[in-house]
Amino acid sequence: MNSLLVDFNNIAVSKLFSKNVMNKEGYEVSDVDYNIWEQEVFSAIYSYFKKYRSTNEVVLAVDSSISWRKVFFPRYKAHRKKTKDKFNIDWGEYNRVFDNFIEDLKNYFPFKVIRTKYAEGDDVIGAIALSDKNKNYVIISSDHDYMQLCRKGVRLFSIKKQTI
Repeated sequence: MNSLLVDFNNIAVSKLFSKNVMNKEGYEVSDVDYNIWEQEVFSAIYSYFKKYRSTNEVVLAVDSSISWRKVFFPRYKAHRKKTKDKFNIDWGEYNRVFDNFIEDLKNYFPFKVIRTKYAEGDDVIGAIALSDKNKNYVIISSDHDYMQLCRKGVRLFSIKKQTI
């Protein structure tokens, strides 16, 4: 069996800042078009599915709203708050739309959506990729931390480079 393991939050955030979703000049809240954002995220997932036609399943690994790392290490990713604050985005609205979109993907599409309390998508992907050495996995992400999981049967497709 071949599985695509998709770092969903990685794709979702990258698409949020795409030129089609947001006006690059002002980063105003009103400039975020969530309908286009949903289309871009879905199109990206679909394009990876088409690229790997021998795929039997698509797993969307979704970050929990609270990471176990943050619980044990309160300063975990603290530097990202400064970056987020630069953008005039209503993150509460983004999270509401994000959660609804996840529910739609879970309920209306043949994807396996995994969102586990306190786990990040990389925790989910790591656990799956290491669980069955007889399966083949392609991890979809721009996060190169996944390189540590690569072995025979586990490959990383870089979203930025568009290559394995």
